[in-house]
Amino acid sequence: MSAATSADKTDVRIEDEKDSTELNLSCTAWNRISHTIDLWGQFKNLTKLDLNNNGLKTLPACLEALPSLEILFLSENNFDSIPLCIGNMRKLRMLSLRGNNLTELSSSNLPSRSLVWLILTNNRICNIDPNVRELKNMRKLMLSHNKLTSIPKEMGECKDLELIRLANNEIEVPLPIEFLVLPKLAWISLAGNPIARSPQSTEKVISKSNVSFDESAILGIGASGTVYLGKYQGKHVAVKVFKQER
Repeated sequence: MSAATSADKTDVRIEDEKDSTELNLSCTAWNRISHTIDLWGQFKNLTKLDLNNNGLKTLPACLEALPSLEILFLSENNFDSIPLCIGNMRKLRMLSLRGNNLTELSSSNLPSRSLVWLILTNNRICNIDPNVRELKNMRKLMLSHNKLTSIPKEMGECKDLELIRLANNEIEVPLPIEFLVLPKLAWISLAGNPIARSPQSTEKVISKSNVSFDESAILGIGASGTVYLGKYQGKHVAVKVFKQER
């Protein structure tokens, strides 16, 4: 019997899943539980907890009692900050808070020693705190579809970072060199940012009628055409006439 199935049945207690390694709780099941340290402390083998799409705004501090938790999914909820208890999950490697209401990325409530994969796509993040430097072991960081306008130079201290997704933000200033020279960084996505857009052409179009040249004053002849001595706005210029234009 899967954890998700048993948790949705009113005649089965959550304690019956205490030996599970993975647990997927719906909103209905989560709200039926009396969250205590004694309860969650029984889940000695739980490595993955899925609480996606539950309308959650907070997490109970007793989840710190999960000694083996490595993966925590909190996507599509209503968190406006990273719950305090997450910072005390000492074995947490992967955290997803995709599709919430976060406005800042800060390492304050993150397990900086263990976290290697952080998913914060589709939030409202407009600021990255310089303390992000504490995430020394982070390898993958997903920040696409947020409201970032810049990346702090302190991210250049995340020496294990291999992949970062920054697509569809509002970044319009150059990325700091400290970040760009990270030794393991192999992938950056920037599509959908002002910095990634092609600049508008600054090519100056000069009307042919504004240029005059003497066909007897040849400066040079090449495979594609002939260059003549001409005048533009009273100044001597070189005018190239391509063969197909003659």
